[in-house]
Amino acid sequence: MLQRRAIGHAFAVICLLGLAALTGCGNAGEGGQKEGTGPGGAWEKHITEETVRLKGIEGEYTLLFLTDTHAIVQSQGASEQEEANEEARYPTFFNEEGVPPAEQFPEWVRYANENGVDAVLLGGDIIDTPSEANLRWLEEQLGQLDMPYLYVNGNHDWTYPWEYMTEAGKEAYLRGIYPNEGSERFVSLTTAADSPVELVLAGHVHFYDRDVIEGERQVLQLVGGAGSQGNAILVHITGGE
Repeated sequence: MLQRRAIGHAFAVICLLGLAALTGCGNAGEGGQKEGTGPGGAWEKHITEETVRLKGIEGEYTLLFLTDTHAIVQSQGASEQEEANEEARYPTFFNEEGVPPAEQFPEWVRYANENGVDAVLLGGDIIDTPSEANLRWLEEQLGQLDMPYLYVNGNHDWTYPWEYMTEAGKEAYLRGIYPNEGSERFVSLTTAADSPVELVLAGHVHFYDRDVIEGERQVLQLVGGAGSQGNAILVHITGGE
């Protein structure tokens, strides 16, 4: 099921907590909004807007959700295996206009700052591997945001393909991230009758989807399209009865 595949994105799931049950939500529109420009030229952002109404919320909040950009910053000094992996994967993430993710991402930073969003939510696989060059680039980019951000690891952010789902990968990078009985329990708690979770944002599958996770209660799930292709979700949080 899509819900399980998305939630299984190394727990690249962001849960928004509310004060009461989800009382209404609607898709406010979808389409290419704004043009980005960078060294690779102009490119179009594809922003889907969603409105979530939560009882007890005062004011309005706008959150930018971006996932699966798979940025690769090529550099000298990497191992032969790392260089071969980068060379093979680098061209696969260009958008329709031929702009690579590392040139697109600064435009998302500029978009967030210029539009004054309240927070940026990053759903994983923002970088394609945890190379030193990628991590330095990522730190520089995130340091330019004018608002808080929440970064949840995907499977690519913290390990290399040849170490993923291996004991060496667990030991070297991050422990406890793999699906197990604990992760199944996490999903059950998310949809429990007394759960405070109002919305799940997920990624990994590289296409947009809007659905609900079934359980003791239904929880809205928004799956972000591939950020490498200029996709993002703008979530508007507002009060409601």
